[in-house]
Amino acid sequence: MNKSIEAIIEAYAKYLDEDKGLCASTILRNKNVTCDFLYKQFGKNQFIPKKITQNTILTYIMNLKKRYKTKTLQVIASTLRSFIRYLVMMGELRAELVNSIPPMPGWRAAHLPVFLVKSESKK
Repeated sequence: MNKSIEAIIEAYAKYLDEDKGLCASTILRNKNVTCDFLYKQFGKNQFIPKKITQNTILTYIMNLKKRYKTKTLQVIASTLRSFIRYLVMMGELRAELVNSIPPMPGWRAAHLPVFLVKSESKK
């Protein structure tokens, strides 16, 4: 158990409950996702918010891509954005990091190119 991680998780959960008014199941999900992310990043080491980078977030999400479906990854990315926004609000991180977590495509055929040239559309 890492006391610094547990402390920030409890503070985040309190914020979600008291300030955001989220239901208990949503708070629990956010706690679980955030806890998993933080323990994978810091383990037994002291939680230092400034060590969270775009690379650490994207690597975490990409590693989960092997195990979870797109809808679940969308929820995880949204939860991490929420946690990063909380850290920004607390003055622990810069706001730019929130935008570094890209939205996960959730529509069918999301892997297709954005456009096709005329010759490709006839194939």
